[in-house]
Amino acid sequence: MQPKEIEARHIITKSKLPGLSYCINPYIGCLHACVYCYAGFMRRFTNHCNDKWGSFVDVKMNADKIFSDDFAHLKPNDSLFFGSVTDVYQPAESRYQLTRSLLKLIIQKQKSALFSEPVEMSILTKSDLVLRDIDLLLQIPSCSVGFSIALMDEKARRIFEPCASPVKQRLAALRELHQAGIQTFVFLGPILPFITPIKAIFQEIDGSVDSIFGETLNTRCGNLSQIYSAVLKYDRCLLNSFQQAIQNIEYWMSIESLFRAQADQYHLTVEGFYCHSGTQ
Repeated sequence: MQPKEIEARHIITKSKLPGLSYCINPYIGCLHACVYCYAGFMRRFTNHCNDKWGSFVDVKMNADKIFSDDFAHLKPNDSLFFGSVTDVYQPAESRYQLTRSLLKLIIQKQKSALFSEPVEMSILTKSDLVLRDIDLLLQIPSCSVGFSIALMDEKARRIFEPCASPVKQRLAALRELHQAGIQTFVFLGPILPFITPIKAIFQEIDGSVDSIFGETLNTRCGNLSQIYSAVLKYDRCLLNSFQQAIQNIEYWMSIESLFRAQADQYHLTVEGFYCHSGTQ
């Protein structure tokens, strides 16, 4: 698939996510093609209404040029989040290196003493390509890096996250970042009923993260039929139980209780648990 090179008007946009001031998305679309992704709503804003989410990526070629103008509007206590509706380390980043360029600009801005304290910054990804930029991340003292992890076995990963990095590679990258002294976190989600192994994930990340987020499956974005198809591919016997669980508020309450109990057991700070239960 050939990425489309475009010119953007802004690279930093206001965030609707709790606790985050602004988002940075140097790409439109994401070729990881996760079947449960709810960012598909972006298609109607980006001239991709007829394109399947996960089949296209637009590259904001002028990202670094417009970054300075956008950065000038930030305040000292603002926070930046890389990757709210795209993965900033998806395959296109290997070629275009937009994320790396933006990290270099952040370092330059912070050295210019524009703010008395560094702007907080976090990155969420499914790709171990982030390891390429350890040299830059170590120069941003307020930076944290997290990985989305919802699965453990490769069969499930190939079905639900077909083009994302294998989970073992993410876990290895998480350990390497943590050992390098970079703040790390895991976004455990979306939690797929009877498929996401919550206890196993907590066990695997023990000692490699500073905090954790959790999120239940969001089925309100037109993605339900493809999720069901993926469940059938994974295990046909699960579909009926899966369908019942996603509409059961009590089930999701028990999942949140398990999540928080595991966080307590492993002495991890829960930064948030987002629940989308009961609606489609």
